[in-house]
Amino acid sequence: MCGLGSYANKSEQKRKFPVVELLAGYPGTPYTWPVSLDVKKYLDEEIRTGRAPAMIAVMPQQNPAPPKDSECVNAVGGAQAATYLAEDVPDALAAQFRVRTDRRGWGVAGVSTGGFCAANLALNYPQRFSAAASLSGYFTAVTDNTTGDLYKGNAQARLDNSPQWTILHRKHLPLDFYVFSTVDSVEDQTAAATFAKAVARPDGVTLEMSPSGGHVDAAWVVVEPKMWDWFARTLA
Repeated sequence: MCGLGSYANKSEQKRKFPVVELLAGYPGTPYTWPVSLDVKKYLDEEIRTGRAPAMIAVMPQQNPAPPKDSECVNAVGGAQAATYLAEDVPDALAAQFRVRTDRRGWGVAGVSTGGFCAANLALNYPQRFSAAASLSGYFTAVTDNTTGDLYKGNAQARLDNSPQWTILHRKHLPLDFYVFSTVDSVEDQTAAATFAKAVARPDGVTLEMSPSGGHVDAAWVVVEPKMWDWFARTLA
């Protein structure tokens, strides 16, 4: 967890803080953001300069049965990763810290698989999250040798975990999305543009494209300050 510097200030003792859950790619871990993406450096700088309000970033474990990739979903007949991330983690933070419990105070962000997770969790739990940032994420559920058979042949369950489908077919509370991709990563660029095009009011979307950088940490570090600026504007 980071962003707790202002939390301890006497002047902030009655304040409840917004929260952003940060999710990793596969085979990443909760250390992806603090180590590879240096989130403390960037978030602290945003807060210090006043570009973002003091907020808390939390990096939960997203894969309950490693090395399998949970995709952050409730597997059919399996681990309930979505429930853990969207209900248990926020409830645990609310019980121990001064965090906001209204949906406008909660966001979720991720890179690669974590970007898929962020969009999917927001669409499945809009009563919990109001904003999602997907950095080089994808928007259609996958099953492969890293995930195992998450849906047990249940086609509707797979659709229900495909943001590209749910954004068009499921009623939900208004959501804001930040979608980033590099142009030279063609698959990412196509997925980002297609999803952003499907977002319609009252939802909102900010599409950020970088001409180069690929599907790597170095590209996400460059855009990270912009993502935090966006969360500063979005989490009211």
